[in-house]
Amino acid sequence: MQLDSTYSGRLPDETETHLFRIAQEALTNVARHSGAGHVRIRLENNAGEIHLTIQDDGRGLGTPAQGNGRGLGLIGMRARARSAGGDATVRSKPGEGVVIEVRVPLRHETDTHSVG
Repeated sequence: MQLDSTYSGRLPDETETHLFRIAQEALTNVARHSGAGHVRIRLENNAGEIHLTIQDDGRGLGTPAQGNGRGLGLIGMRARARSAGGDATVRSKPGEGVVIEVRVPLRHETDTHSVG
């Protein structure tokens, strides 16, 4: 697994939780279903948005006849992205892995992680 991040700050609690859960679900799917040898996770600050990308080199989501991988996990990821004010897209071709891209607006809140 490769992790690349150009974002060094903290995000609002809710946004961090949504992004963490999206990444967790994506990695669970990779481990259970993809047969991937490599996974790359990127977290970037781009033009006022946080971009989270999870990409694997596995078998992909398959054809509609096989069940196209649009299950509850992906529905939940999209719902979490929307709850954070953003969106999620999933791209896949059989045999070419899966790319999940999440974009949420970068919102700064004061004292989001205060102690005490």
